[in-house]
Amino acid sequence: SNSFELEIQLEECSAVSVSLSDLSGQCLKKLYGGEMASGTNRIRTDASELASGFYLVTIQLKDRTITRKILIEK
Repeated sequence: SNSFELEIQLEECSAVSVSLSDLSGQCLKKLYGGEMASGTNRIRTDASELASGFYLVTIQLKDRTITRKILIEK
C-alpha cells in the first residue's frame, strides 16, 4: 500500500505534533501539527516516497512524548 493510517486516542483536546523519522532519528516528514479533539483521531499518510523498512513515529503532546516503531512494507 502507498499509505498508512495512525490512530491516536486522547483523553482531552490537546496540541499534538506527529513526525516520521528513520531509525537514526532523522526527521523525514511532519505528519501533523495542531489541535486534536478528545477521543479517537486518525492521520492517513502517503508513504509512496518511502522505502520498505522500519521507521519511528513520534507523537509529542504537551506533557509527554511517545515514540513507536512501525514497519512499512511495499
